Amino acid sequence: MSGSYGAYKTNSPTGTYAVNHRPIKINNPTMPKPVSSGQTASSGSDTPSPNPSAPPAAAKPASTYQTQQVLTRPKEELPLLLYGGAIRFINQSIQAIEKGNQQEAHNSNLRAQDIVTELRSTLDMNIEVSKSLSALYEYIQYRLVQGNIQKDIAQLEEARTMFEEMRDTWAQAVKIARKERGVVNE
Repeated sequence: MSGSYGAYKTNSPTGTYAVNHRPIKINNPTMPKPVSSGQTASSGSDTPSPNPSAPPAAAKPASTYQTQQVLTRPKEELPLLLYGGAIRFINQSIQAIEKGNQQEAHNSNLRAQDIVTELRSTLDMNIEVSKSLSALYEYIQYRLVQGNIQKDIAQLEEARTMFEEMRDTWAQAVKIARKERGVVNE
């Protein structure tokens, strides 16, 4: 079921995102389940992920719950989940820089960059606002890369602020769209 909502298009049967086939370790039940290369979010495969940062088998019940959270969300909320994940990974990167843990800072930053890449790749360029969003995502990506190379917290904070503003704007748009459709809670 390929479809689109606003400037975003989904190409998976479930409407979920696999961020560059790189799993995202999830501690927040509002974020999508990690998906390893060759596995879909709904496959339920117990095959270990080739990625060493994939969650351990003990995390499966939480991952199953998180997967259901994503699968039952309306499509228009998926960007909110990704914005929240990017903010979380940027925060982790900043905290790791402050602690002097360069590798953790790098890994968290790469996860945020993966989310930016996914957001850009799902834009429906037939919709005018997508061009503006793509340019904005490109700028955020630049800030993340420079912040990662230089371990510059100010650049990461700028990227985080932009994501926070986008998240808040998107949440307001979802709220307005629901109200116009007469949907109270979804």
